Amino acid sequence: MTPPDSDLGDDIVQSEVPRHLPSPGALQTVFRAWHRVRKQFIRERQWNHEIHHLAKRLRRELQTQETEWGAAWAGEAVAAEPPPEDIRITRPLRCLLLPGDELLDVRCLWHILQGEGCYLKFLGFNSSLGSDEQRRKMAVTESAITQLDKVCKDSHITRDTFQDIGRNNTQAYRLFRQYGPYDVVNLDLCDSLVPRGQPGETEANFSALHQLLLYQIQHQKTPWIFFATTQVDRSTASQPEINQLAGPTRRNCDQHATFARALETIIPAATFCGAEQAFDISHLDAGHLVRVFGVVLGKWLVNVLASASPRCTVKLLTSYRYVIRQDMAVEMLSLGFLVTPHYAPPVDPTGLSNLQPAAKPFPSELETALGFVAVANAIRDVDTLLAADPAARDALMYAKADLMAAAGYDRDAYLRWVAEGEPEVI
Repeated sequence: MTPPDSDLGDDIVQSEVPRHLPSPGALQTVFRAWHRVRKQFIRERQWNHEIHHLAKRLRRELQTQETEWGAAWAGEAVAAEPPPEDIRITRPLRCLLLPGDELLDVRCLWHILQGEGCYLKFLGFNSSLGSDEQRRKMAVTESAITQLDKVCKDSHITRDTFQDIGRNNTQAYRLFRQYGPYDVVNLDLCDSLVPRGQPGETEANFSALHQLLLYQIQHQKTPWIFFATTQVDRSTASQPEINQLAGPTRRNCDQHATFARALETIIPAATFCGAEQAFDISHLDAGHLVRVFGVVLGKWLVNVLASASPRCTVKLLTSYRYVIRQDMAVEMLSLGFLVTPHYAPPVDPTGLSNLQPAAKPFPSELETALGFVAVANAIRDVDTLLAADPAARDALMYAKADLMAAAGYDRDAYLRWVAEGEPEVI
């Protein structure tokens, strides 16, 4: 594997299809909250569904086994000889992730991409790798994943945090730039993007997001997906910081009565009508904040990107929620956004050319905001969906069991754990 401090940004075609490396030691039998079936729902029905659709859309852009050496090895030579071993993979599907220790997200994504033939390259931030033993286990897991067919061998997991990219003098920032730009950014956060008034937290989170947007707007020329999974806890939300984050939403309400009326369908009107607060969260219960946060975050993204070139559209994708602490009404909200750069065609103002290039229509701020509300209003609870469809739940359970087995867990023990109600280990 290429060392993390290498300047080499491309991978090399492997000479044969590798196998999973065996996990050392006995099979693991201790399961955590993130091993529950509903997480597999998020992976398959949200993340992988949207990524697969994007991969199909980028089919002409992404390098595949049929394209990477076709130009240089034309004619019968392609069929007669295998590809040279030093072929560079210059256009894989590039992903920025916050993976867990078992890299289940990467394993699941790799499986769904097999039919597309494209290569997968990832950079992961995992700040939980504190001890030597944790880093050793991650090195074994990382090696197993990078030996899978069409996974770039220089894909890498670092112990840095995503927030570290917000500072230009960090290793995280250097790796972030080395591995980008990104077709998929998946921030599966354990903490919260909802401002909580904790010293430095909101600034670190949103500085890193700003850095991400700055880099992507400069280097990513095709549509890309941004997933954000965040805790939503109404009891800890900070009113002063919410005023800042929701400023663009409030301005839209003041400027467009149509948007204000649409927002009233998901939260009380008093939230955005008062003079003292930009967005008065005292009128919101826990469910209200879950429904509106995708709109608020989306409006922040649009506001930041409005001053950039090229112009970008932002679309809120189908999103989901689930309760993680029933006694305190704390939920996880899994949001997805599609960001699409728009380039204006060159126009001859002298009239010497008779060409009339057609520019793609760019949606207004109001259209975008109304789209956010429509999707936010349709956010569904994953546990409710699974309870209503036992067959789908079983299919997801067995798919998750297979993933867990590939990661060194006892498959039968996992199925028993699910059957027992997925109790969390304290």
